[in-house]
Amino acid sequence: MKIVFMLILCFFVVNINYTQNISINELEKNLKKAEKENQQSDVCFVLISLADYYANKNESRKANKYYKRAIEKSEHENLNKELIYAYYHYGLYQYQNKEFDQSVTSLEKALQISKSKQINDYLSVVQTKLNEIKKTKENEEIITEKYNSIKSLDKEEVAKMLEEEKKIKEQEKLKSEKQKLEKSTFLEKIKNLSTTNQLIALKLEFKQRELQKNELEIRKNELEIDVLNKDRELKNIEIAKKEAETKIQKNIIWFSVIMSLLLLILAIFIYRGFVQKQLINRQLKDKNEVIEAKNKEILDSITYAKRIQSAILPQPKLVKEFFKDSFILYIPKDIVAGDFYWLENNDKNILFAAADCTGHGVPGAMVSVVCNNSLNRAVREFKLHDPGKILDKTRELVIQEFEKSNDEVKDGMDISLVSLSYKNKKNVNESNFDLSWAGAHNSLWLLRNGELIEFKGDKQPIGKFSHPKLFTSHQIETKANDCIYIFTDGYVDQFGGIGITHSKPQGKKFKSSQLKSLLLNIYNQPMDIQKNILEEQLNKWKGDLEQVDDVCIIGVRL
Repeated sequence: MKIVFMLILCFFVVNINYTQNISINELEKNLKKAEKENQQSDVCFVLISLADYYANKNESRKANKYYKRAIEKSEHENLNKELIYAYYHYGLYQYQNKEFDQSVTSLEKALQISKSKQINDYLSVVQTKLNEIKKTKENEEIITEKYNSIKSLDKEEVAKMLEEEKKIKEQEKLKSEKQKLEKSTFLEKIKNLSTTNQLIALKLEFKQRELQKNELEIRKNELEIDVLNKDRELKNIEIAKKEAETKIQKNIIWFSVIMSLLLLILAIFIYRGFVQKQLINRQLKDKNEVIEAKNKEILDSITYAKRIQSAILPQPKLVKEFFKDSFILYIPKDIVAGDFYWLENNDKNILFAAADCTGHGVPGAMVSVVCNNSLNRAVREFKLHDPGKILDKTRELVIQEFEKSNDEVKDGMDISLVSLSYKNKKNVNESNFDLSWAGAHNSLWLLRNGELIEFKGDKQPIGKFSHPKLFTSHQIETKANDCIYIFTDGYVDQFGGIGITHSKPQGKKFKSSQLKSLLLNIYNQPMDIQKNILEEQLNKWKGDLEQVDDVCIIGVRL
Protein backbone atom coordinates (compact mmCIF):
# COMPACT_ATOMS: atom_id res chain seq x y z
CA MET A 1 0.00 0.00 0.00
CA LYS A 2 2.81 2.42 0.87
CA ILE A 3 4.49 1.76 -2.50
CA VAL A 4 1.35 2.97 -4.29
CA PHE A 5 1.36 6.25 -2.43
CA MET A 6 5.09 6.77 -3.04
CA LEU A 7 4.35 6.50 -6.76
CA ILE A 8 1.60 9.09 -6.31
CA LEU A 9 4.06 11.37 -4.53
CA CYS A 10 6.50 11.00 -7.45
CA PHE A 11 3.71 12.00 -9.75
CA PHE A 12 3.27 15.19 -7.76
CA VAL A 13 6.93 16.11 -8.27
CA VAL A 14 7.39 15.23 -11.95
CA ASN A 15 3.73 15.79 -12.96
CA ILE A 16 3.12 12.24 -14.23
CA ASN A 17 -0.56 11.22 -14.63
CA TYR A 18 -0.57 8.23 -12.36
CA THR A 19 -4.30 7.63 -12.66
CA GLN A 20 -3.85 6.61 -16.32
CA ASN A 21 -1.82 3.61 -15.17
CA ILE A 22 -4.33 2.32 -12.66
CA SER A 23 -7.94 1.24 -13.20
CA ILE A 24 -10.94 2.67 -11.44
CA ASN A 25 -11.64 -0.71 -9.82
CA GLU A 26 -8.15 -0.83 -8.30
CA LEU A 27 -8.53 2.73 -6.97
CA GLU A 28 -11.89 2.00 -5.37
CA LYS A 29 -10.48 -1.22 -3.93
CA ASN A 30 -7.51 0.70 -2.47
CA LEU A 31 -9.89 3.33 -1.03
CA LYS A 32 -11.97 0.70 0.78
CA LYS A 33 -8.85 -1.00 2.09
CA ALA A 34 -7.38 2.30 3.37
CA GLU A 35 -10.64 3.23 5.08
CA LYS A 36 -10.91 -0.23 6.65
CA GLU A 37 -7.32 -0.02 7.98
CA ASN A 38 -7.95 3.60 9.13
CA GLN A 39 -5.02 4.87 7.06
CA GLN A 40 -6.29 8.45 6.68
CA SER A 41 -3.30 9.65 4.67
CA ASP A 42 -3.75 6.82 2.17
CA VAL A 43 -7.46 7.61 1.96
CA CYS A 44 -6.68 11.21 0.97
CA PHE A 45 -4.22 10.16 -1.77
CA VAL A 46 -6.65 7.63 -3.25
CA LEU A 47 -9.43 10.26 -3.27
CA ILE A 48 -7.12 12.60 -5.22
CA SER A 49 -6.27 9.77 -7.65
CA LEU A 50 -9.98 9.10 -8.18
CA ALA A 51 -10.54 12.80 -8.84
CA ASP A 52 -7.67 12.83 -11.40
CA TYR A 53 -9.15 9.73 -13.05
CA TYR A 54 -12.56 11.35 -13.54
CA ALA A 55 -10.90 14.61 -14.61
CA ASN A 56 -9.16 12.76 -17.46
CA LYS A 57 -12.52 11.22 -18.38
CA ASN A 58 -14.06 14.75 -18.51
CA GLU A 59 -16.56 13.76 -15.81
CA SER A 60 -16.44 17.10 -14.05
CA ARG A 61 -19.17 16.41 -11.48
CA LYS A 62 -17.41 13.32 -10.08
CA ALA A 63 -13.98 14.96 -10.34
CA ASN A 64 -15.14 17.98 -8.29
CA LYS A 65 -16.79 15.64 -5.79
CA TYR A 66 -13.61 13.64 -5.10
CA TYR A 67 -11.30 16.71 -5.02
CA LYS A 68 -13.58 18.32 -2.42
CA ARG A 69 -13.77 15.07 -0.42
CA ALA A 70 -9.96 14.86 -0.41
CA ILE A 71 -9.69 18.50 0.80
CA GLU A 72 -12.34 18.01 3.51
CA LYS A 73 -10.72 14.75 4.68
CA SER A 74 -7.23 16.31 4.83
CA GLU A 75 -8.51 19.34 6.77
CA HIS A 76 -10.51 17.16 9.19
CA GLU A 77 -7.51 14.87 9.92
CA ASN A 78 -4.96 17.79 9.99
CA LEU A 79 -2.90 16.17 7.17
CA ASN A 80 -1.03 19.20 5.81
CA LYS A 81 0.99 17.48 3.05
CA GLU A 82 -2.07 15.70 1.74
CA LEU A 83 -4.01 19.00 1.87
CA ILE A 84 -1.31 20.76 -0.20
CA TYR A 85 -1.37 17.89 -2.66
CA ALA A 86 -5.19 18.03 -2.94
CA TYR A 87 -5.29 21.81 -3.49
CA TYR A 88 -2.45 21.55 -6.06
CA HIS A 89 -4.22 18.92 -8.17
CA TYR A 90 -7.56 20.71 -7.84
CA GLY A 91 -5.89 23.90 -9.11
CA LEU A 92 -4.40 22.06 -12.12
CA TYR A 93 -7.82 20.61 -12.94
CA GLN A 94 -9.44 24.06 -12.75
CA TYR A 95 -6.66 25.48 -14.95
CA GLN A 96 -7.36 22.83 -17.61
CA ASN A 97 -11.05 23.85 -17.54
CA LYS A 98 -10.14 27.53 -18.08
CA GLU A 99 -11.29 28.38 -14.53
CA PHE A 100 -8.30 30.69 -13.94
CA ASP A 101 -9.64 32.54 -10.88
CA GLN A 102 -10.57 29.31 -9.08
CA SER A 103 -7.26 27.73 -10.10
CA VAL A 104 -5.24 30.66 -8.68
CA THR A 105 -7.27 30.46 -5.44
CA SER A 106 -6.59 26.72 -5.01
CA LEU A 107 -2.85 27.05 -5.73
CA GLU A 108 -2.51 30.07 -3.42
CA LYS A 109 -4.11 27.99 -0.63
CA ALA A 110 -1.57 25.20 -1.31
CA LEU A 111 1.28 27.78 -1.27
CA GLN A 112 -0.02 29.39 1.95
CA ILE A 113 -0.16 26.02 3.75
CA SER A 114 3.39 25.13 2.53
CA LYS A 115 4.75 28.41 3.92
CA SER A 116 2.80 28.44 7.19
CA LYS A 117 3.59 24.81 7.98
CA GLN A 118 7.18 25.12 6.61
CA ILE A 119 6.72 22.22 4.22
CA ASN A 120 9.37 23.09 1.62
CA ASP A 121 9.12 19.84 -0.37
CA TYR A 122 6.32 21.22 -2.57
CA LEU A 123 6.98 24.96 -2.26
CA SER A 124 8.94 25.49 -5.48
CA VAL A 125 6.64 23.26 -7.57
CA VAL A 126 3.49 25.05 -6.41
CA GLN A 127 5.08 28.51 -6.80
CA THR A 128 6.28 27.75 -10.36
CA LYS A 129 2.87 26.48 -11.45
CA LEU A 130 1.10 29.42 -9.81
CA ASN A 131 3.30 31.93 -11.68
CA GLU A 132 2.65 30.10 -14.94
CA ILE A 133 -1.12 30.19 -14.46
CA LYS A 134 -1.10 33.85 -13.47
CA LYS A 135 0.85 34.70 -16.61
CA THR A 136 -1.52 32.64 -18.75
CA LYS A 137 -4.46 34.42 -17.09
CA GLU A 138 -2.91 37.82 -17.90
CA ASN A 139 -2.32 36.78 -21.54
CA GLU A 140 -5.91 35.59 -21.80
CA GLU A 141 -7.13 38.92 -20.47
CA ILE A 142 -4.94 40.83 -22.96
CA ILE A 143 -6.16 38.67 -25.84
CA THR A 144 -9.73 39.13 -24.79
CA GLU A 145 -9.20 42.88 -24.58
CA LYS A 146 -7.65 42.97 -28.06
CA TYR A 147 -10.41 40.79 -29.41
CA ASN A 148 -13.00 43.10 -27.96
CA SER A 149 -11.20 46.12 -29.41
CA ILE A 150 -11.03 44.46 -32.85
CA LYS A 151 -14.71 43.54 -32.64
CA SER A 152 -15.58 47.12 -31.78
CA LEU A 153 -14.07 48.47 -35.01
CA ASP A 154 -16.61 49.45 -37.63
CA LYS A 155 -16.27 49.13 -41.43
CA GLU A 156 -14.87 52.66 -41.87
CA GLU A 157 -12.03 52.02 -39.39
CA VAL A 158 -11.13 48.73 -41.13
CA ALA A 159 -11.08 50.47 -44.51
CA LYS A 160 -8.85 53.19 -43.05
CA MET A 161 -6.40 50.56 -41.73
CA LEU A 162 -6.23 48.88 -45.19
CA GLU A 163 -5.60 52.28 -46.84
CA GLU A 164 -2.71 53.00 -44.45
CA GLU A 165 -1.22 49.55 -45.12
CA LYS A 166 -1.43 50.26 -48.91
CA LYS A 167 0.41 53.60 -48.43
CA ILE A 168 3.16 51.85 -46.45
CA LYS A 169 3.68 49.33 -49.32
CA GLU A 170 3.85 52.18 -51.92
CA GLN A 171 6.42 54.02 -49.76
CA GLU A 172 8.55 50.86 -49.56
CA LYS A 173 8.36 50.51 -53.37
CA LEU A 174 9.46 54.13 -53.91
CA LYS A 175 12.28 53.62 -51.45
CA SER A 176 13.51 50.57 -53.39
CA GLU A 177 13.50 52.49 -56.70
CA LYS A 178 15.31 55.36 -55.03
CA GLN A 179 17.99 52.97 -53.82
CA LYS A 180 18.47 51.69 -57.39
CA LEU A 181 18.87 55.23 -58.66
CA GLU A 182 21.28 56.07 -55.89
CA LYS A 183 23.31 52.97 -56.81
CA SER A 184 23.69 54.08 -60.43
CA THR A 185 24.54 57.61 -59.31
CA PHE A 186 27.11 56.22 -56.93
CA LEU A 187 28.87 54.32 -59.78
CA GLU A 188 29.01 57.46 -61.83
CA LYS A 189 30.58 59.31 -58.91
CA ILE A 190 33.42 56.88 -58.28
CA LYS A 191 34.51 56.64 -61.97
CA ASN A 192 36.81 59.62 -61.49
CA LEU A 193 38.42 58.14 -58.38
CA SER A 194 41.62 56.10 -58.31
CA THR A 195 41.44 52.37 -58.28
CA THR A 196 42.36 52.16 -54.60
CA ASN A 197 39.84 54.79 -53.68
CA GLN A 198 37.20 53.07 -55.83
CA LEU A 199 37.76 49.83 -53.89
CA ILE A 200 37.50 51.66 -50.59
CA ALA A 201 34.34 53.43 -51.72
CA LEU A 202 32.86 50.17 -52.99
CA LYS A 203 33.66 48.43 -49.70
CA LEU A 204 32.03 51.24 -47.76
CA GLU A 205 28.99 51.19 -50.04
CA PHE A 206 28.76 47.39 -49.73
CA LYS A 207 28.90 47.54 -45.95
CA GLN A 208 26.28 50.28 -45.89
CA ARG A 209 24.01 48.27 -48.14
CA GLU A 210 24.58 45.14 -46.00
CA LEU A 211 23.50 47.11 -42.96
CA GLN A 212 20.42 48.39 -44.78
CA LYS A 213 19.65 44.86 -45.94
CA ASN A 214 19.99 43.54 -42.38
CA GLU A 215 17.71 46.29 -41.11
CA LEU A 216 15.13 45.41 -43.75
CA GLU A 217 15.42 41.74 -42.88
CA ILE A 218 14.95 42.51 -39.20
CA ARG A 219 11.99 44.74 -40.01
CA LYS A 220 10.52 42.01 -42.21
CA ASN A 221 10.98 39.40 -39.47
CA GLU A 222 9.37 41.72 -36.92
CA LEU A 223 6.40 42.27 -39.24
CA GLU A 224 6.07 38.52 -39.85
CA ILE A 225 6.25 37.86 -36.10
CA ASP A 226 3.69 40.57 -35.48
CA VAL A 227 1.38 39.05 -38.12
CA LEU A 228 1.86 35.58 -36.64
CA ASN A 229 1.15 36.91 -33.17
CA LYS A 230 -1.99 38.62 -34.41
CA ASP A 231 -3.11 35.45 -36.18
CA ARG A 232 -2.47 33.46 -33.04
CA GLU A 233 -4.32 36.01 -30.94
CA LEU A 234 -7.25 35.92 -33.35
CA LYS A 235 -7.24 32.12 -33.28
CA ASN A 236 -7.10 32.12 -29.49
CA ILE A 237 -9.92 34.65 -29.40
CA GLU A 238 -11.94 32.50 -31.77
CA ILE A 239 -11.25 29.43 -29.65
CA ALA A 240 -12.20 31.32 -26.49
CA LYS A 241 -15.33 32.54 -28.23
CA LYS A 242 -16.28 28.99 -29.24
CA GLU A 243 -15.54 27.70 -25.75
CA ALA A 244 -17.70 30.49 -24.28
CA GLU A 245 -20.50 29.66 -26.72
CA THR A 246 -20.18 25.97 -25.86
CA LYS A 247 -20.27 26.78 -22.17
CA ILE A 248 -23.32 28.98 -22.67
CA GLN A 249 -25.02 26.20 -24.64
CA LYS A 250 -24.21 23.72 -21.86
CA ASN A 251 -25.59 26.16 -19.29
CA ILE A 252 -28.73 26.62 -21.37
CA ILE A 253 -29.15 22.84 -21.64
CA TRP A 254 -28.63 22.40 -17.90
CA PHE A 255 -30.98 25.28 -17.19
CA SER A 256 -33.61 23.74 -19.48
CA VAL A 257 -33.21 20.36 -17.80
CA ILE A 258 -33.46 21.90 -14.30
CA MET A 259 -36.47 24.01 -15.28
CA SER A 260 -38.15 20.95 -16.81
CA LEU A 261 -37.56 19.01 -13.60
CA LEU A 262 -38.87 21.90 -11.51
CA LEU A 263 -41.94 22.20 -13.72
CA LEU A 264 -42.47 18.45 -13.47
CA ILE A 265 -42.19 18.60 -9.66
CA LEU A 266 -44.52 21.60 -9.60
CA ALA A 267 -47.00 19.78 -11.80
CA ILE A 268 -46.85 16.77 -9.46
CA PHE A 269 -47.48 18.99 -6.43
CA ILE A 270 -50.34 20.79 -8.22
CA TYR A 271 -51.87 17.47 -9.23
CA ARG A 272 -51.51 16.09 -5.70
CA GLY A 273 -53.04 19.29 -4.33
CA PHE A 274 -55.89 19.03 -6.83
CA VAL A 275 -56.56 15.40 -5.88
CA GLN A 276 -56.38 16.25 -2.18
CA LYS A 277 -58.68 19.23 -2.70
CA GLN A 278 -61.17 17.03 -4.54
CA LEU A 279 -61.05 14.54 -1.67
CA ILE A 280 -61.55 17.31 0.90
CA ASN A 281 -64.39 18.77 -1.17
CA ARG A 282 -66.10 15.38 -1.28
CA GLN A 283 -65.67 14.99 2.47
CA LEU A 284 -67.00 18.52 3.04
CA LYS A 285 -69.92 17.82 0.73
CA ASP A 286 -70.78 14.68 2.69
CA LYS A 287 -70.47 16.56 5.98
CA ASN A 288 -72.53 19.46 4.65
CA GLU A 289 -75.25 17.06 3.60
CA VAL A 290 -75.26 15.56 7.10
CA ILE A 291 -75.27 19.05 8.66
CA GLU A 292 -78.06 20.20 6.32
CA ALA A 293 -80.11 17.14 7.23
CA LYS A 294 -79.57 17.79 10.94
CA ASN A 295 -80.28 21.50 10.48
CA LYS A 296 -83.50 20.67 8.67
CA GLU A 297 -84.46 18.29 11.43
CA ILE A 298 -83.66 20.93 14.08
CA LEU A 299 -85.44 23.64 12.08
CA ASP A 300 -88.51 21.43 11.72
CA SER A 301 -88.46 20.82 15.46
CA ILE A 302 -88.11 24.53 16.24
CA THR A 303 -90.87 25.37 13.73
CA TYR A 304 -93.11 22.86 15.46
CA ALA A 305 -92.15 24.39 18.81
CA LYS A 306 -93.23 27.78 17.42
CA ARG A 307 -96.66 26.31 16.68
CA ILE A 308 -96.85 25.09 20.26
CA GLN A 309 -95.73 28.46 21.64
CA SER A 310 -98.17 30.31 19.37
CA ALA A 311 -100.94 28.08 20.69
CA ILE A 312 -100.37 29.26 24.28
CA LEU A 313 -100.37 32.96 23.27
CA PRO A 314 -103.74 34.79 23.26
CA GLN A 315 -105.21 35.13 19.79
CA PRO A 316 -105.47 38.72 18.42
CA LYS A 317 -109.22 38.17 17.88
CA LEU A 318 -109.65 37.41 21.60
CA VAL A 319 -107.69 40.52 22.59
CA LYS A 320 -109.88 42.70 20.35
CA GLU A 321 -113.00 41.37 22.07
CA PHE A 322 -111.86 42.88 25.36
CA PHE A 323 -109.93 45.91 24.07
CA LYS A 324 -111.22 47.23 20.77
CA ASP A 325 -108.62 50.01 20.53
CA SER A 326 -105.42 48.13 21.32
CA PHE A 327 -102.34 46.58 19.68
CA ILE A 328 -99.74 43.93 20.39
CA LEU A 329 -96.35 44.41 18.67
CA TYR A 330 -94.64 41.02 18.97
CA ILE A 331 -91.39 40.38 16.99
CA PRO A 332 -89.34 37.33 18.09
CA LYS A 333 -85.61 37.52 17.41
CA ASP A 334 -85.56 33.87 16.35
CA ILE A 335 -88.27 31.42 15.32
CA VAL A 336 -89.29 30.93 18.93
CA ALA A 337 -88.97 33.59 21.63
CA GLY A 338 -88.30 34.16 25.30
CA ASP A 339 -90.74 37.08 25.32
CA PHE A 340 -94.48 36.34 25.49
CA TYR A 341 -97.72 38.18 26.11
CA TRP A 342 -100.46 36.78 28.38
CA LEU A 343 -104.16 37.42 28.86
CA GLU A 344 -106.65 35.91 31.33
CA ASN A 345 -110.33 36.86 31.88
CA ASN A 346 -112.74 35.95 34.69
CA ASP A 347 -115.91 37.40 36.08
CA LYS A 348 -114.14 40.02 38.21
CA ASN A 349 -111.30 41.36 36.08
CA ILE A 350 -109.20 41.16 32.92
CA LEU A 351 -105.50 40.38 33.37
CA PHE A 352 -102.85 40.93 30.69
CA ALA A 353 -99.04 41.06 30.79
CA ALA A 354 -95.87 41.49 28.72
CA ALA A 355 -93.14 39.11 29.95
CA ASP A 356 -89.41 38.78 29.14
CA CYS A 357 -87.91 35.41 30.08
CA THR A 358 -84.19 34.71 30.47
CA GLY A 359 -82.55 34.27 27.06
CA HIS A 360 -84.15 34.04 23.64
CA GLY A 361 -84.60 31.38 20.99
CA VAL A 362 -85.14 27.79 22.14
CA PRO A 363 -83.79 28.24 25.74
CA GLY A 364 -85.90 31.37 26.24
CA ALA A 365 -88.97 29.63 24.79
CA MET A 366 -88.58 26.72 27.24
CA VAL A 367 -88.40 29.15 30.19
CA SER A 368 -91.43 31.01 28.81
CA VAL A 369 -93.50 27.82 28.88
CA VAL A 370 -92.66 27.32 32.57
CA CYS A 371 -93.44 30.97 33.41
CA ASN A 372 -96.66 31.02 31.34
CA ASN A 373 -97.89 27.86 33.05
CA SER A 374 -97.07 29.33 36.49
CA LEU A 375 -99.08 32.48 35.71
CA ASN A 376 -102.05 30.34 34.66
CA ARG A 377 -101.86 28.26 37.85
CA ALA A 378 -101.63 31.35 40.08
CA VAL A 379 -104.89 32.68 38.60
CA ARG A 380 -106.83 29.50 37.80
CA GLU A 381 -105.70 27.12 40.53
CA PHE A 382 -105.07 29.55 43.37
CA LYS A 383 -107.85 32.00 42.39
CA LEU A 384 -105.68 35.12 42.76
CA HIS A 385 -106.74 38.51 41.32
CA ASP A 386 -104.35 41.02 42.85
CA PRO A 387 -101.33 41.61 40.49
CA GLY A 388 -98.76 41.67 43.34
CA LYS A 389 -100.03 38.42 44.86
CA ILE A 390 -100.17 36.80 41.42
CA LEU A 391 -96.47 37.64 40.88
CA ASP A 392 -95.58 36.32 44.36
CA LYS A 393 -97.27 32.99 43.66
CA THR A 394 -95.84 32.82 40.14
CA ARG A 395 -92.32 33.28 41.53
CA GLU A 396 -92.93 30.50 44.06
CA LEU A 397 -94.18 28.10 41.35
CA VAL A 398 -91.28 28.92 38.95
CA ILE A 399 -88.69 28.29 41.67
CA GLN A 400 -90.37 24.98 42.56
CA GLU A 401 -90.18 23.85 38.92
CA PHE A 402 -86.50 24.74 38.51
CA GLU A 403 -85.51 23.22 41.89
CA LYS A 404 -86.41 19.80 40.48
CA SER A 405 -83.13 19.97 38.49
CA ASN A 406 -79.88 18.69 40.00
CA ASP A 407 -78.16 21.85 38.78
CA GLU A 408 -78.86 25.28 40.20
CA VAL A 409 -81.14 27.20 37.80
CA LYS A 410 -81.41 30.96 38.17
CA ASP A 411 -83.59 31.53 35.12
CA GLY A 412 -86.85 33.45 35.38
CA MET A 413 -88.57 36.46 33.89
CA ASP A 414 -89.20 40.20 34.06
CA ILE A 415 -92.88 41.11 33.70
CA SER A 416 -95.38 43.97 33.67
CA LEU A 417 -98.86 42.70 34.80
CA VAL A 418 -102.08 44.76 34.51
CA SER A 419 -105.44 43.98 36.16
CA LEU A 420 -108.54 45.83 34.91
CA SER A 421 -111.85 45.45 36.78
CA TYR A 422 -115.16 46.88 35.56
CA LYS A 423 -116.90 49.62 37.56
CA ASN A 424 -120.13 51.60 37.23
CA LYS A 425 -119.54 54.60 35.02
CA LYS A 426 -120.49 57.83 36.88
CA ASN A 427 -118.77 60.45 34.72
CA VAL A 428 -118.13 60.44 30.95
CA ASN A 429 -114.64 61.75 31.63
CA GLU A 430 -113.78 58.77 33.80
CA SER A 431 -112.63 55.37 32.64
CA ASN A 432 -114.94 52.39 33.06
CA PHE A 433 -112.08 50.42 34.72
CA ASP A 434 -110.27 50.21 38.01
CA LEU A 435 -106.56 49.56 37.20
CA SER A 436 -104.19 47.59 39.40
CA TRP A 437 -100.62 46.91 38.31
CA ALA A 438 -97.45 45.18 39.50
CA GLY A 439 -94.07 44.79 37.82
CA ALA A 440 -90.87 42.77 38.15
CA HIS A 441 -88.16 45.13 36.79
CA ASN A 442 -90.48 46.25 33.94
CA SER A 443 -92.57 49.46 34.03
CA LEU A 444 -96.00 50.77 32.97
CA TRP A 445 -96.42 54.03 31.05
CA LEU A 446 -99.68 56.01 31.14
CA LEU A 447 -100.17 58.79 28.55
CA ARG A 448 -102.76 61.50 29.20
CA ASN A 449 -103.13 65.03 27.80
CA GLY A 450 -99.63 65.14 26.34
CA GLU A 451 -98.02 63.86 29.54
CA LEU A 452 -96.31 60.51 30.19
CA ILE A 453 -96.58 59.06 33.72
CA GLU A 454 -94.19 56.20 34.50
CA PHE A 455 -94.84 53.52 37.16
CA LYS A 456 -91.70 51.52 37.92
CA GLY A 457 -91.74 47.86 38.93
CA ASP A 458 -89.96 46.22 41.86
CA LYS A 459 -86.20 45.63 41.40
CA GLN A 460 -86.46 41.85 41.55
CA PRO A 461 -87.21 39.14 38.96
CA ILE A 462 -89.70 36.27 38.90
CA GLY A 463 -87.17 33.60 39.87
CA LYS A 464 -84.47 32.84 42.39
CA PHE A 465 -83.21 36.05 44.07
CA SER A 466 -80.85 36.71 47.00
CA HIS A 467 -83.18 39.08 48.94
CA PRO A 468 -86.73 38.49 47.73
CA LYS A 469 -89.68 40.58 48.97
CA LEU A 470 -93.39 40.72 48.26
CA PHE A 471 -94.34 42.43 44.99
CA THR A 472 -96.15 45.77 45.26
CA SER A 473 -99.60 46.24 43.75
CA HIS A 474 -100.24 49.78 42.49
CA GLN A 475 -103.78 51.19 42.31
CA ILE A 476 -103.82 53.64 39.42
CA GLU A 477 -106.60 56.15 38.82
CA THR A 478 -107.58 56.31 35.16
CA LYS A 479 -109.61 58.56 32.90
CA ALA A 480 -111.35 58.09 29.60
CA ASN A 481 -109.00 57.91 26.57
CA ASP A 482 -105.97 57.16 28.76
CA CYS A 483 -103.39 55.05 26.91
CA ILE A 484 -101.38 52.49 28.83
CA TYR A 485 -98.28 50.70 27.51
CA ILE A 486 -96.45 47.69 28.91
CA PHE A 487 -93.36 46.25 27.19
CA THR A 488 -90.13 44.26 27.41
CA ASP A 489 -86.64 45.71 26.88
CA GLY A 490 -86.10 44.42 23.32
CA TYR A 491 -87.29 47.62 21.59
CA VAL A 492 -85.28 50.12 23.64
CA ASP A 493 -82.10 47.93 23.58
CA GLN A 494 -82.02 47.60 19.79
CA PHE A 495 -78.78 48.86 18.20
CA GLY A 496 -78.88 51.06 15.09
CA GLY A 497 -79.42 54.70 14.16
CA ILE A 498 -78.36 56.84 11.17
CA GLY A 499 -75.44 59.22 11.79
CA ILE A 500 -75.31 62.84 10.56
CA THR A 501 -72.53 62.24 8.03
CA HIS A 502 -72.96 58.52 7.50
CA SER A 503 -75.55 56.46 5.67
CA LYS A 504 -74.71 53.19 7.45
CA PRO A 505 -76.46 52.15 10.69
CA GLN A 506 -74.45 53.09 13.76
CA GLY A 507 -74.00 51.01 16.91
CA LYS A 508 -76.07 52.76 19.60
CA LYS A 509 -79.21 51.79 21.54
CA PHE A 510 -82.67 53.20 20.82
CA LYS A 511 -83.17 53.87 24.59
CA SER A 512 -86.37 54.47 26.58
CA SER A 513 -86.18 58.28 26.26
CA GLN A 514 -86.54 58.02 22.48
CA LEU A 515 -89.46 55.56 22.83
CA LYS A 516 -91.19 57.99 25.22
CA SER A 517 -90.85 60.84 22.70
CA LEU A 518 -92.18 58.62 19.91
CA LEU A 519 -95.27 57.55 21.94
CA LEU A 520 -96.00 61.16 22.98
CA ASN A 521 -96.08 62.06 19.28
CA ILE A 522 -98.40 59.24 18.21
CA TYR A 523 -100.55 58.26 21.22
CA ASN A 524 -103.56 60.21 19.88
CA GLN A 525 -103.52 58.02 16.75
CA PRO A 526 -105.60 54.82 16.62
CA MET A 527 -103.79 51.91 18.20
CA ASP A 528 -103.42 49.98 14.93
CA ILE A 529 -101.70 52.99 13.33
CA GLN A 530 -99.46 53.33 16.40
CA LYS A 531 -98.38 49.69 15.97
CA ASN A 532 -97.43 50.31 12.31
CA ILE A 533 -95.47 53.45 13.20
CA LEU A 534 -93.59 51.63 15.98
CA GLU A 535 -92.70 48.74 13.67
CA GLU A 536 -91.57 51.06 10.84
CA GLN A 537 -89.45 53.13 13.22
CA LEU A 538 -87.81 49.98 14.62
CA ASN A 539 -86.91 48.69 11.12
CA LYS A 540 -85.59 52.11 10.09
CA TRP A 541 -83.49 52.36 13.25
CA LYS A 542 -82.13 48.79 12.94
CA GLY A 543 -81.24 49.07 9.24
CA ASP A 544 -78.91 46.24 8.22
CA LEU A 545 -77.97 45.37 11.80
CA GLU A 546 -79.14 42.19 13.47
CA GLN A 547 -82.07 42.24 15.90
CA VAL A 548 -80.55 41.90 19.37
CA ASP A 549 -83.56 40.61 21.37
CA ASP A 550 -87.23 39.69 21.25
CA VAL A 551 -89.64 42.68 21.04
CA CYS A 552 -93.02 42.85 22.78
CA ILE A 553 -95.13 46.00 23.31
CA ILE A 554 -98.83 46.08 24.32
CA GLY A 555 -100.85 49.29 23.98
CA VAL A 556 -104.45 49.74 25.23
CA ARG A 557 -106.71 52.80 25.11
CA LEU A 558 -109.18 52.85 28.01
